[in-house]
Amino acid sequence: MNEKTIIKHKTTVEQDKKVEKKPCLTVLEGLYVGEVFQLDQPVIIIGRDRDTQITIIEDGVSRQHARIEVHAEQVTLMDLGSTNGTTINGVQTKGNMVLRDGDKIRMGDILLKFSYQDEIDVHHHESMREMAMKDPLTQIYNRRYFMDLFHREVNYALRHQQPLCCVLFDLDHFKKINDTYGHQAGDYVLKKVSKAVSSALRVYDAFARYGGEEFIIMLRTTTLELGVMIAERIRKQIEALEIVFDEQKIPVTISVGVTQLHLDQMMTAEDLLQRADENLYKAKANGRNCVVS
Repeated sequence: MNEKTIIKHKTTVEQDKKVEKKPCLTVLEGLYVGEVFQLDQPVIIIGRDRDTQITIIEDGVSRQHARIEVHAEQVTLMDLGSTNGTTINGVQTKGNMVLRDGDKIRMGDILLKFSYQDEIDVHHHESMREMAMKDPLTQIYNRRYFMDLFHREVNYALRHQQPLCCVLFDLDHFKKINDTYGHQAGDYVLKKVSKAVSSALRVYDAFARYGGEEFIIMLRTTTLELGVMIAERIRKQIEALEIVFDEQKIPVTISVGVTQLHLDQMMTAEDLLQRADENLYKAKANGRNCVVS
């Protein structure tokens, strides 16, 4: 028994030694709170640009804000001449700064913590974040998270005069689907539609369950003309979707309202949402299964 106990103890110690901790950035404040970025590349650029390795859409973050270099023995950070600068533990950075475990890094409205984490730590943080930002049924963004993101994006688009579109749609006669096939079938339809729409969107678009059978999409850097094309493509894709539940085929269509941010007006996220909602109701009045802009 003693020998077995000793062997087990040695095995545990050996396994612990094999646990590799990797450099990470964890978001402590801001829209992305709880998200963990693993620093798994030699050079990592942080900023608003879509081409950066870590893209952060936050107020005060420049297009290319800072550069991180990962070396064998240390990790360094350098501000890239950003508008608002970068601080480490409240002190403005100068040149290439060596990061230490526990350092707190601020870039605009976002606060990051540098640390060395193993896979278990990372998985825990990611699980907590998923719970906070995603709808449990469809696994797309929930309304609360989306609206936080939407407000920030509208303000950013107005400030930088960049186009932005809002797409609002709901499933036609969804109550009839529930009444005819049952609520489990209705949930299945919501999941299948969410998956189909997610696959049709670009990586930098945002998609959420707005409530019940209603969904919302934010199309970044997108004109109204392109937004309508994307919405029409999604409408056709849903209409062609083959959804079979309990050996019964369930036909599904959607009504869609699209609107754009008017850059010459002081529009709010609520204004944009209201116009999309008005267009959605026009689509329903026009016989459903159509796009109105």
